Amino acid sequence: MTEPIVEAHASGLSQLHEQTVRIAKAEALVNTDADPLAAEEIAEGLGLPVVPFADMRKYGVVFTCSPAEVRESTDPPYAPIAASPTGPLWQPAA
Repeated sequence: MTEPIVEAHASGLSQLHEQTVRIAKAEALVNTDADPLAAEEIAEGLGLPVVPFADMRKYGVVFTCSPAEVRESTDPPYAPIAASPTGPLWQPAA
């Protein structure tokens, strides 16, 4: 089980990303780094609430791989991952 990650632009979501959100029957959007007003507009257009990424840790939400916890693959105590901590969000999700 996973959540779809879609990229938002100033103009909104692409048709494909909007279709992905609708088919996945998303219950809310999580704003990771978009302009808060743009995120609200997108969420309103989809009829969904928007949750700021910072709020995800407030309510005991447990991550199996939080984007905030992505480490360099050279960190000895962590298994190597194929993602850059400063790269796009889809990398740690994949």
